[in-house]
Amino acid sequence: MTAFEDLDDYLALPRVTALALSPDGTRAVIAQSTLDEKSTAYVGALWELDPAGQRPARRLTHGAKGESNPVFTASGDLLFIASRGGEDDPVSLWRLPADGGEAEQIAQRAGGVSAVHTAARADRIVVTANVLGHNDSDDERIRTARKDAKVSAVLHTGYPVRYWDADLGPDRPHLISVGADGILGDLTPGIRGSLRNAALDVAADGSFAVTTWSVPGPLASRRTTLVRVDLESGLRTSLVDDEGGNATSPRISPDGTRLAFLHETVTTPEDPPRITLRICELATKEARGAALGWDRWPTSLAWLPDGSGLLLTADDHGRAPIFALTLGDEVPVPLTTDDAAYTDVTVAPDGRFAYALRASYEAPPHPVRIALTG
Repeated sequence: MTAFEDLDDYLALPRVTALALSPDGTRAVIAQSTLDEKSTAYVGALWELDPAGQRPARRLTHGAKGESNPVFTASGDLLFIASRGGEDDPVSLWRLPADGGEAEQIAQRAGGVSAVHTAARADRIVVTANVLGHNDSDDERIRTARKDAKVSAVLHTGYPVRYWDADLGPDRPHLISVGADGILGDLTPGIRGSLRNAALDVAADGSFAVTTWSVPGPLASRRTTLVRVDLESGLRTSLVDDEGGNATSPRISPDGTRLAFLHETVTTPEDPPRITLRICELATKEARGAALGWDRWPTSLAWLPDGSGLLLTADDHGRAPIFALTLGDEVPVPLTTDDAAYTDVTVAPDGRFAYALRASYEAPPHPVRIALTG
């Protein structure tokens, strides 16, 4: 009998929710969630793995409320988000130094932190956080005033108002830079709901990011564009804005000159969706289709370190293999042929291997190493 045959045993299985690889490729960290003592909630913890498979896994964090969103800095420090104070303390940003020691809090704000993003070759840290008011400097004052007045109402002035089972608002996600001294700077003041559920990638040199950007369409519709955000000035530049489709999953090339993304056409009662891979030259904003002879819908992508191609995942006969695409080829080549689905593909900096999460009918997602050369 497997754990999939009994619901209680299945729910008790540890779940890997995130994967991060250090800039030198020698350390891998996963976020794994397990049931708490009452079996009523999942609590996350960070574990370090040896990509070479020589050392046993080692638990890094033991917070009572759990940790999530592991990300490495260019210098090898490990960042994560967690709430480690009182019952009402917000989620804040923490760092585990590369050379060992206790975790230290490096950024805290009244509205908490939702996600953290870093650059591969520069000490740049950007967080996504929900903000009340025009910019982050207004946030704590407004939250305190609402709490003191016991106000919990949300005034909706636009669409959408809910996402799954949660109300949206009154705060909205912003991009916020984190300085070396912990000083926070709002990069997107005054925006509305454009960054809700956004996908973001930071250039390797830390100078800019590309993020999905939601804009209103006809009637109550919304569509997704891609926007470049300068991480010094906050200047925003539209890169991909196609009224006939949505642009998602932005991935900046290692040299910072190109952008790979997924394009999904707008569906109609007569026309089904079509998802394709596209490459945008950042200097000219010219986008072109790639892998034009492929009849699969890609779901994620990752650049090879030399920029010569990408690793892709796509649904394929009930599985989700990893495919390798050399730019200029019509069809990518499958790298995995087993009965499994792969996600969170991360390529080592030397291009010799990739790490990914693998799930199958026999086991929930767990990290695996996939050779790319030799």
